[in-house]
Amino acid sequence: MSALVVSILTKYAEWDRFTQKFGFVAIPRTNYKRMIEAMDEQEYLTATEKDPSTFLEMVRFWYKRIDAAAISAFSERFSKYVGTAQCEIEEKDNKYTITLQHDLGVRYSNQLKRIYAAGIQAALGIEPRIEVTGNSVFIKFSERPARATK
Repeated sequence: MSALVVSILTKYAEWDRFTQKFGFVAIPRTNYKRMIEAMDEQEYLTATEKDPSTFLEMVRFWYKRIDAAAISAFSERFSKYVGTAQCEIEEKDNKYTITLQHDLGVRYSNQLKRIYAAGIQAALGIEPRIEVTGNSVFIKFSERPARATK
């Protein structure tokens, strides 16, 4: 099988078959950036207020669970196929760092901050440390060890 066919089938298996269920629409990044810039701050907040719950729904749908590993894996996959941000994940001893680099400006950085802060808090019950710059977001959190069941 050619590399192109393998690439197409992998993308379908990892991404396309799931995004269809969430109604994803593909638009060029430049158009998305112009839409972000065209809205005032309140309009943008209103338009993106459901993003944290949608984020968790997608993680659960893809991975059938929500934990630090699933959140990290989804972040990498979203980066790979949507392309709005480049993603790097570091994990050591249940301590995670997710770095997102993009070119969409501070509003998008703040949107990512809201998504990850609310999502990690709701799913894992912990407050992540998040630093935001104009085109980057750095998310750090430690996953609590699972409690032993009796």
